[in-house]
Amino acid sequence: MKPIKFEYKISFIYLVVGAGWIIFSDKILTNLAQNDDTEVYIQSIKGVFYVVITTLLLFFLLKSYAKRNREISEKLSDSIEKYKALYENAPLAYQSLDIDGCFIDINPQWLNLLGYEREDVIGKWFGDFLHPDYIEHFKLNFPRFKKQGYIKDVHFRMKKKDGSFIHVLYEGCIGYSPVGDFRQTYCTFKDITKEFETNKALSDSQIKYKALFDENVSVMLLIDSETGKILDANKSAISFYGYTIEQLQSKRIQDINTLSEDDVNDQMLKVKANKRNHFQFKHKLASGEIRDVDVHATTIKLENKTLLYSIIFDITDQLRTEYELLKVQKAIIESEEKFRAAFYTSPDSININTMQGYYVDVNQGFMDLTGYTKEEVIGKKSSAINIWNDPKDRKTLVKALEKDGKIENLEAAFKMKDGSLKTALMSATIIQLNSKPHILSVTRDITRRKLMEIELVKAKEQAEESDRLKSAFMANMSHEIRTPLNGVLGFANLLSDENIPAKTVKRYADIINKSGNRLLELINNILDISKIESGNMSVEIEPFSPSIVVEEVIDLFQANADKKKLKIKRTYPDAEITVYSDQSKVIQILSNLLNNAIKFTKKGYIEVGFHVNTNYITFHVKDTGTGVSKETIPHLFNRFYQGNTSLARGHEGSGLGLSLCKSLVELLEGEIWIESENKVGSTFQFKLPLTHS
Repeated sequence: MKPIKFEYKISFIYLVVGAGWIIFSDKILTNLAQNDDTEVYIQSIKGVFYVVITTLLLFFLLKSYAKRNREISEKLSDSIEKYKALYENAPLAYQSLDIDGCFIDINPQWLNLLGYEREDVIGKWFGDFLHPDYIEHFKLNFPRFKKQGYIKDVHFRMKKKDGSFIHVLYEGCIGYSPVGDFRQTYCTFKDITKEFETNKALSDSQIKYKALFDENVSVMLLIDSETGKILDANKSAISFYGYTIEQLQSKRIQDINTLSEDDVNDQMLKVKANKRNHFQFKHKLASGEIRDVDVHATTIKLENKTLLYSIIFDITDQLRTEYELLKVQKAIIESEEKFRAAFYTSPDSININTMQGYYVDVNQGFMDLTGYTKEEVIGKKSSAINIWNDPKDRKTLVKALEKDGKIENLEAAFKMKDGSLKTALMSATIIQLNSKPHILSVTRDITRRKLMEIELVKAKEQAEESDRLKSAFMANMSHEIRTPLNGVLGFANLLSDENIPAKTVKRYADIINKSGNRLLELINNILDISKIESGNMSVEIEPFSPSIVVEEVIDLFQANADKKKLKIKRTYPDAEITVYSDQSKVIQILSNLLNNAIKFTKKGYIEVGFHVNTNYITFHVKDTGTGVSKETIPHLFNRFYQGNTSLARGHEGSGLGLSLCKSLVELLEGEIWIESENKVGSTFQFKLPLTHS
């Protein structure tokens, strides 16, 4: 039981005595009083007694209250000291605001954190210490705080005395008077600047690489390495396969790959074991179409789980182009590995620039494509390294970004570090980094594809030209064969007449002989071409005198030259020279060239000769004939080619002579060429080694 305090006991005794005195005093005094003076005296004593009793009671009460107040004051002083110590040494910054949001109190940690003096802060409005972006936020939410009574995890950006800013996180409550009126706020905050900047940098990094994934022109997939389930796909994958993102994420890679499920699982195991990361597969699209793809796969770790990161290139058109090119050119089909080497496309070039064109970041593909290192381009503008071959292409990019915020498949020529040019497809879009717009560009090198297209067109044109020449050749052959045959048969029939004079018989016999020789020459040329084509043409090496060969060839055609009143000149050194080669083929080459010279020269002269230079001998046949146009010279040694392929041309010939000469010269390890001027004349020359190997 709680003991009764002393002052309460005194008060109780006073009440009892006082009440007894009031009730019984008059009766006691009446019995004691003997006269009026005695009664007055006793009444005086009564009053004195009452005053004494009251004074004693007040004395004891006041003494008790003084003792209690002293104890309370001592306890309060101890509490103030404890509070002051906690307040001044608290690890968190503390502040108190009045009803208008002005500072009433702050602790030393607040001052240390922001760098102010106490007199700089007390009485000032809280908004004066905030970043401009957060002042409206405070104005809007301070009334809500006063009404709600508390706050937790409220973010502000506060200004330090040196002008810099820090990020802080507040929590606190409202203090009220005993009657419930607003008194002041009680709030603490902590500095979260490092944590905020770390999270901001992480967020920017995620945005940056998410954009690289989503906006990449290459098809990209993230695949569960255990099950083959497609976890994510970029826009290019959605466009390529024809599925929505939800449909792709509901499929496994085994559903798209045409290989058996076991084979696909085996290939995924090879990637996980790092034994192989480059594949060629056939993938099935949503439309049912099968496309050939080149796949580059690697493993990545996300949330402690191993995923397959696959970059996929559609090579269907490339394979078709290669097949057509090899078919037209009749080339040997390359092995799978050689094909991949010829058609392998390196990873796309990716770069990030500011809106002013300064490089912020580039990837390995950019460095592989351009030849520049990262250090050579970061902080520089694209115009500074002169990477755009045509400034108009850059203007097209800038206009599209300003208008639509993106551009797709801009074909342009780019200048590499070594000065070479490459054709590429560029796609670009605007992204936000550090709350600022930047340009993300993805560029794919298509130089090889362009060259292949040019080669395919060239091969097609060559095939068409060859077909045209063959048609012209067949028409000419018909003419060239019929003409001498008609001469032989026609004049042979005329010789059957016994009455023909002997002089006429001789003339007919000469015509028959000439027609037979012409037909024999044509057949020999065709047979020689056939031997060279089949590789059956043999070379008989023997020593011979080139001057004797020249004289022999001139003797063969002197009569033909005389008929056209053409002079044949000889130009060769007097010194005796010996050549080790196939004499008959040298005679055949010179004969063809001299025959052509006579055929195409109406007046003037023809020069035949040679000169020796170190280990080679160079023969020449020069004429003053019709000459050859510049357009004709590159085709002159092509098989079946003639400067004039019409049947109405003014000379005989199959179009095989010069082609045969070229083949024979090359068979003898030499080379042949022509120098000519139209309507002035031509000089044919061929060079042979003095000693055939």
